[in-house]
Amino acid sequence: VTDPFPGVIMATLKRRAPVPRIVPLRDDVYNYVRGVLERVRDLGRVDRSYARKLMLKAGSAIGIERQLLHPHVFRHSRAIELLKSGLTVPEVAELLGHANIQSTMRYLRVAPIDIYRKLKSAGLL
Repeated sequence: VTDPFPGVIMATLKRRAPVPRIVPLRDDVYNYVRGVLERVRDLGRVDRSYARKLMLKAGSAIGIERQLLHPHVFRHSRAIELLKSGLTVPEVAELLGHANIQSTMRYLRVAPIDIYRKLKSAGLL
């Protein structure tokens, strides 16, 4: 967990030498993650399976379906959220640790509901 920029430092795991990346989080999510990490600090490094258990527990407590409670689903949905908020593809690629911008481009797929909402707000439906 980082200060003053609210985010979590995560290492990309697909490379031979993991590269730390800061994943920006909303204040409420940041505070939750910070609280969890402070409670487990004496455990040392939080590994992938323990992080998954924490995610399953937190998600089930608020009614999120189990298949959506995977760190990679979180990563994908956050990337889409960042792109929709106006960050550029290169900015999101940097946050995600993508060496190739094409890896980030797959998040740009258009969802039919987004098209509908734009047409509706433009008075075209």
